[in-house]
Amino acid sequence: MNKIRFTLLAASLLAFGIESNAQWNLTGNSNATATSYVGTTNGIPLRLGTKALARVTIDSTGRVGVGTSTPVNILTVKGAGSTPAASWVSAGAPLFVGFGETTVGNADFILGMGAAAANARPVFIGRRSRGTLAVPAAVVSNDNLMSFLASAYDGTSFQNPASIDFYADGAPTAGNVPGRISFVTGSNSSNRAERLKIGSTGDISVTTGNLLVAKKANIKGIVGVNGDTLLGTALMVNANATNDGIRVANPVDKYVLYATKSGNNQGIYVTKSSTASTNGCIVGQSTGTSPGLEGYSKNGNGVYAQSDNSAAVYAVSNTENGVYGSTLNALKFAGYFNGDVFSTGAYTGSDARLKTNISDFGNAMEIIGALQPRNYNFKKEGVYASLQLPQGLHYGLIAQDLEKVLPNLVKESTVTIKDYKTNNEDGTEKSHEVSFKAVNYTELIPIMIKGMQEQAKENEQLKNQNADLETRLAKLEAMMTAGKSIADGKLQNVELSSASLEQNVPNPPVGNATRITYNIPKAAIKAELILTDVYGKKLKQITLTNKGKGNVNVDTSGLAAGTYSYTLLVDGKVIETKKMVVTGN
Repeated sequence: MNKIRFTLLAASLLAFGIESNAQWNLTGNSNATATSYVGTTNGIPLRLGTKALARVTIDSTGRVGVGTSTPVNILTVKGAGSTPAASWVSAGAPLFVGFGETTVGNADFILGMGAAAANARPVFIGRRSRGTLAVPAAVVSNDNLMSFLASAYDGTSFQNPASIDFYADGAPTAGNVPGRISFVTGSNSSNRAERLKIGSTGDISVTTGNLLVAKKANIKGIVGVNGDTLLGTALMVNANATNDGIRVANPVDKYVLYATKSGNNQGIYVTKSSTASTNGCIVGQSTGTSPGLEGYSKNGNGVYAQSDNSAAVYAVSNTENGVYGSTLNALKFAGYFNGDVFSTGAYTGSDARLKTNISDFGNAMEIIGALQPRNYNFKKEGVYASLQLPQGLHYGLIAQDLEKVLPNLVKESTVTIKDYKTNNEDGTEKSHEVSFKAVNYTELIPIMIKGMQEQAKENEQLKNQNADLETRLAKLEAMMTAGKSIADGKLQNVELSSASLEQNVPNPPVGNATRITYNIPKAAIKAELILTDVYGKKLKQITLTNKGKGNVNVDTSGLAAGTYSYTLLVDGKVIETKKMVVTGN
């Protein structure tokens, strides 16, 4: 029988209960006891080896190293590299194999621990790099980081129908490697395919089969929650050309699609880009008393729809409004249309039952006179191109001008332009907002109607005044033609050869002053200039003392705007009458 003497570990042999000169039988020993062991009694690690090389090391704390003399945990396995092996397989051969045969129970692989710390837990790590373990290199996007593979026997061989795979979900940077999880199913390794994917940003997408089937009595089938961020997507559906994105069959008296969201983006956002399709992105139809499509938002649009070939929103109702929109934000609109709007009829609520503090108003012509109609073109560059403002020359009012006269007809507004993007300070993309003032042209109509009524009334008054004035002038002209004037209440013959009256200059007066030139016969005894209004009421009487040709300055500061008459009387005889127009100063 071959025997070997342990000369290197004499102390451990003594502890094992064998004298230093004792023999260790390679075929077995019968002198071991319940407290016997092979090892050291000091801080020197126990090493087991082959070919004069240490292969297994047990250090002084009890940690076991396979392929390494410096274990870092209870069991450290190292391959050919200088760092612990990143898998349980070396060169395709399993390092450890466990079998669960016909024994009762499960063939479990359990990692257990107990600790008071909240974040303490068993961890299974699959460590992956490019290069080698000794000289690792960074992974690249779409590198497979690790997998959990399920294998089952089909009666002839083992098939691998399902796996959970982990990938790099983008290029790594210092301190960051984006990762995603792929859930793969099938019937064998050749037909299994990715069914569900969770990206590094939390997006969940289904790539094949039914998008999502969820059914459970008395509770919601699918609940989508944004999580820690209000800017993400709770549920994103990407359907192919032949299948529906989301279909809810026969919801009876429940919502077909119901979404609430308190963040900044849409509660429901659907895009459909197929140019061959004429179906709408969202079609809402209801045969009951509830709306076919209802949208409510605290910050964004209640309903936002976009279509390339068909109506973005198509709504028909048999008993209620086809489209009903409202907003609680004074700076927004219940409906905003980025383009021309056509309607076969338009009405505004004007019932007396809807109104209070009803009263008449005046001075409409003063309001109209203060308005400044302009012609203009709309801007088309930059963000204004996304507003789709009308082309060509237009006529209207400038909101800032109207605001000075009728501020209640001007509304300050902001509109989010989704087709024009700018970046935040952190580089993330955001929609651009445009602030502008809008004008309520509809309420200008009653002011124009009132102004026309005021103008009509004034025209009627002027018409009556003109008729009276023409009657008076006709009488004066008849007397002048007959060569007669009024003196002491009697008609007398008048010598008209040298007396005359000229038109006032300037007419209308400027700066409340005008000059009237006349000619009085030298033999005349008394000459006067009489100023009357359109009713014949005498307003001024000026005595003319200079004979022959002369002039007089007339002050019109006390006269209102209108038409007046001035007459030259010589010795009580009417020589001539002229008209003076006063515009007011």
